[in-house]
Amino acid sequence: MALRVAPTPYLKGEDAKKFERKIEEGLKRPATATPTPKLAKADKVIEEYAKSRKK
Repeated sequence: MALRVAPTPYLKGEDAKKFERKIEEGLKRPATATPTPKLAKADKVIEEYAKSRKK
C-alpha cells in the first residue's frame, strides 16, 4: 500500500522574510567547488577490492 505524500510546508511572517534574505544573500556569492581529498583514496580502495574478488 502506498504512503500518502505530505503537503509541502510553507513559511509565513518573519520566518519567510528570514528565508528570503538568506536566499538573496546566497545569490550574491558565487558557488565554489568542494574539495574531495578522500576521493582518490576511495578509488584506490575500490580498485584493490575489485582486483581481490574471485571471478
